[in-house]
Amino acid sequence: AAEGKIRIEPTPDVDDDSLLDAIVGQYAGKVVFVDFWNTWCTWCHVGFDNFKPMRSGDLADKVVWLYIADESSPIAVYKSTIADLGVHYRITEQQMAAITEKYGLKGFPSYMIIGRDGSRDMRNDLSDTATAEKRLRAQLKK
Repeated sequence: AAEGKIRIEPTPDVDDDSLLDAIVGQYAGKVVFVDFWNTWCTWCHVGFDNFKPMRSGDLADKVVWLYIADESSPIAVYKSTIADLGVHYRITEQQMAAITEKYGLKGFPSYMIIGRDGSRDMRNDLSDTATAEKRLRAQLKK
């Protein structure tokens, strides 16, 4: 049943260094919460649960919930994980390495909030849901 809800977006055909810009550029003018994760990351799954009230509450349709994992996540496990989450991109490990390098991801999960104006807020304290919610609501007011 979950299979029908699963949609993995096509990865834009751009060089690795521009990939994140190409992905989030499709949501220009919206507030985007980006979750960099992988299936084998225990804290990533904890994060899914922690952010669920926001994904299903009043922020559900005000924020684009974007999930980016790489091919180190086995496809069967990946598909069984994403059913009730937001928009999904599955990229190569090389593409993830380029994003990690460019934006300073500190491992998984890493979170980024992208404002309507394209500003990027990538901080380690976003895993604290109260901080993330405060920052999302602030972006929505801009």
